[in-house]
Parts: sequence; structure tokens; C-alpha cells
Amino acid sequence: MKLKLFLLLTLLACLPAWAQTGLKGVVTDAKSGQPVAGITVLLDNQGITVVTGPNGDFQLSGAKAGHDVLLVLSPDHKDWSANVEILNNTIDNVGVIKIEPVSFNSNDDFVYSNSDIVLTESQLEDEEGNTQAVGLLSGANDNPFYKAASYDFSLMRFRIRGYNSEYTSTSINGINFNDAVRGRFNYSMMGGLNQAFKSKSTGIGLDATSFAFGEMGGATNINTYAKDYAPGFRGSVAFTNGNYMWRGMVTYSTGLSKDGWAITTSAVGRYAKEGIVPGSFYKSAGLFFAVQKVFNPQHSLALTTFGAPTNRAGNAAVVQEAYDLAGSNLYNPNWGYQNGKKRNAKVVDAFDPTAILNWLWTPNANTTLNTGVAFHKSFYSSTALNWYNAPDPRPDYYRYLPSYYDGETAEYYTERWQNDEDMRQINWDHLYYVNYLNNLE
Repeated sequence: MKLKLFLLLTLLACLPAWAQTGLKGVVTDAKSGQPVAGITVLLDNQGITVVTGPNGDFQLSGAKAGHDVLLVLSPDHKDWSANVEILNNTIDNVGVIKIEPVSFNSNDDFVYSNSDIVLTESQLEDEEGNTQAVGLLSGANDNPFYKAASYDFSLMRFRIRGYNSEYTSTSINGINFNDAVRGRFNYSMMGGLNQAFKSKSTGIGLDATSFAFGEMGGATNINTYAKDYAPGFRGSVAFTNGNYMWRGMVTYSTGLSKDGWAITTSAVGRYAKEGIVPGSFYKSAGLFFAVQKVFNPQHSLALTTFGAPTNRAGNAAVVQEAYDLAGSNLYNPNWGYQNGKKRNAKVVDAFDPTAILNWLWTPNANTTLNTGVAFHKSFYSSTALNWYNAPDPRPDYYRYLPSYYDGETAEYYTERWQNDEDMRQINWDHLYYVNYLNNLE
């Protein structure tokens, strides 16, 4: 009886897979053999599109049986196409697709050629930086300079081409999300949901792209359409010594079902009781949900919503003298002990709930009309020390540093800074005592 029940459950679990129609496979670089992630794979006649996963894998489901053309499109590789026969109620494995990388000449220019002429990219441009075929900010391709500049150097306030953030346009599903007041895109609103926001299209310079007219610092569009995510489950756990210590992330996507529905959901949690900087903590939880209904190859409706409430304690920039006296480059003057526990004076609460609704009309393979509406609300608050008609309570105030004094007084402050932690941290009991005395007057 148990064996029959097990076989029945196994049969029921396999039925959804049998009911699907489409193709699956893996895309790799023909030169390096490495999987190529984040590129477009589509059925030309039916307009069904997906983006390859981190292992170069893809699955086109919900297709109609018959003849079609399978296309693989990548900005760093030559376009690939092949005629395919789609079998009914079968996810046919096309195997490994090897795509050729774009060729370079000795001057590191892209080479465009046919049997008659050979032109380099620099010869096609009228002005320097008019157009480039490398990714911007988010590391959309494998160019090592832009990956380093957009991630590693960004921590040092490095700016590609020297432009400020307000000169770069960033969109989600074709809708510009640059802040209306500051003019900049706030990446923290994504709440660390990296797996959900990994699909990006980028361009540098003022050239028009398929989603924007471009900006001096370039333009980026983040795609969150549910049908474009590779189906399946993905999870990760990370330990780091940064603002937070632990991060857990999980993402699940159904792919495009036979009846035209696709759902993708992702969740992330980040936590540190105390980060690498003393007196800091980090608590954040994020949720992403996207659903899309494909009515036919020409029309689809997509809804995306996400938010990540975050509560964190910060640190402060101080002068080199304070670092030297404290004996650590991680010295943080923002905290002090209260009732035996570390309390931070600068605590930030942030939450950016967002919802995006898109109607996509694709009359043919070369034209798409994207009509979208979005809701975005920003909640942000930050605590800080405040004082009126009283001494500055910040421990690294310049009058509390030895360099402000001479002789024995300077030596006294030096000894206190180096050996007494209470001297270089906030004295919460003293703050409350001063307020108490003022209220008695």
C-alpha cells in the first residue's frame, strides 16, 4: 500500500512537467567555455523571452508546438540563431549553445565586418564617448574595468568619467526611478535583493537606448518581468565582516506556465548584533514579488512590488588624531554605554515600498510599446545628538582632543583618550543628568 501511494505521489509530481511545452538548454562562451548569464534567449515567432540564469541555463515554457526560430542575443557576443521544432507537452533539451565573443583589434575596438568593408567602433563614432558597448555601474558584462569601477572603486566615491550620480538615469521596467529631489537613484531601496534585480540593460553616453534617451553618465534599466526569470529555486547564505554579519537570500520562479502565468518571489534577511564597526548594528528584511500574465504573443501585463524595512546604527567620520588616540581605524564616537549596553546616537530607519504595473504590447519582433505606472514612497528617519546652551556632547569634539591644549593639560587628555574608554565614547548618564538639572531651574 505504501509503495502504491509513493508511486501515485511521484506520478502527480511529474504531471506538471509533462504538461509543459518548450525548450531548455545552457549557453556558454565558445572561447572560454564558461556559462554566460543574464543574456536574452527567445522564440522569434512566438515572442517568448527569458534571461539565462547564473549557470547559463534557460527554459522557455508555455510555447506552442511547431516550427520556430531560437535566438540568443548578447551585447558581448555574436547573435546566435537556429531553427527548432517544438514538440507538444515536452520541454525539449537543446543542449549546450556556444556563442562567439565579439572580436577586438589591437586597439581594443570592436570590429564590425562583412565581405566588403571592415570598420572599427571608433571609426563609426562622430564624437568621443558617443556610444560604447560595455556595461555601466552595475557590472552588466564581463568588462573588468567597469566591474571594478562600479563596485570596488565606488566605495571610495569613484565616479566613472567623473560624472555625479544625478547625470546617470536608472529605470526599473522602463520607468525612471531617479529621486525627484536629489536626482539620484537610491540603490538602498532594493534592500539587498540582488537575485531579483540582476537583469540589467545599460548604455553609456547620450545615445538613445530601447528604454531611455540616455544621460551624460549613461543609462541603466533593471528588468523585473516575472516571465524573464529562469524557473527554479535559488538560495544563498553569506557571512561577511561589513555593516552586517549574516545574509540569507532565497528566490523562486515558476517560469512561464502553459496558461500564460509567471510568478517570481524573493526574500532576503541581513543581520548583525554588532558590525565590524563597534557600536553599530544592522537589521533588514526584504521581500520581492513579481507576477505576469501573457495573454498572447503581443500582449502581457506585469506587476512588480518590493520593499525592505531597515533599521541600522551608523558610525561617524573623525579626524586622524582621534583614530591614533583610540588605536583603531574603526573608532566610532557615536556610541556609549547605557545600563551596561552599547547605545548608538545615530540610528536610521528606512523603508521604500514600491509597486510597478506594466502593459507590454509587442506588435512585432522589432517593436515594443511599454506603458507603465509606478508607486514609490520613501520613509526615512535618523536620530542624532542635539544640544542647546550646553557643551558639545560628542566625545571627538575638538575641545576634548589633546591637540587643543598645551603642556600638562595636553598630556592629561592624551592619557585619558588612550586609557579610558569613557573619555572617547558618549557619556549617556551625564547627558541625562544635565537635562535633569536644567529641568529643575
